[in-house]
Amino acid sequence: DRVDLCALTHTKRQMRQLRCIHSILTGILTSALGKRYQPKQSLDVHAEFLRNVLETIRRYKTMNPDMMRSEYAEFIHFLQDANTQFVREQLGFDLYRPLSTVHNTLQANGLMNLLSDPTLPLCTTPVPRMHTKDLQRAIQRKDKAVQAASKPQPHVIEPCIRSIDDANCYLQANGNSVDQLLKLLERFFEPHLTEDPSPLGCLAIAQGSGGARLTH
Repeated sequence: DRVDLCALTHTKRQMRQLRCIHSILTGILTSALGKRYQPKQSLDVHAEFLRNVLETIRRYKTMNPDMMRSEYAEFIHFLQDANTQFVREQLGFDLYRPLSTVHNTLQANGLMNLLSDPTLPLCTTPVPRMHTKDLQRAIQRKDKAVQAASKPQPHVIEPCIRSIDDANCYLQANGNSVDQLLKLLERFFEPHLTEDPSPLGCLAIAQGSGGARLTH
């Protein structure tokens, strides 16, 4: 916020911007490395580590949209400022790194055939709710399928499979409730009903009864 003050000249704004960015990066290194970080070292020694940290934050937000609601906007502003030509020249490196995805990870390791593996649906389909014993057996069966599919390169393939599974579980957890609500609306409400609608056939908000301020 201080950098955007109109009273600052272009040069002063750039220098204040650079100091803020340098302080943030130093804080990241201090908190992550502790005594191993030497403040006298140039930041470009830790360039790859910083790129990995910032990419992990972006990926975390992508996989958890409900987290960092206000902080992420400030974080993106920081990245935009850090990606200007002046800051890159002063730091001596670029902080930007593309997001690590399942597709580019598999492509980089020559494992694109995993996406057509017939066991992949079993590995990445969310386990439905069921009795505890049946649930444990289903989870064990799924884990065995993941381990079998990961044999060629476990350290690369298993995280990719788990990532796809996490995405499917997130979509199911958040999408099923929306689908159920749409079905209820289609079942109980008629959007084209205009004359003498029944209490269950109208979504109009009006004054409630029995002490309620609104009907719904």
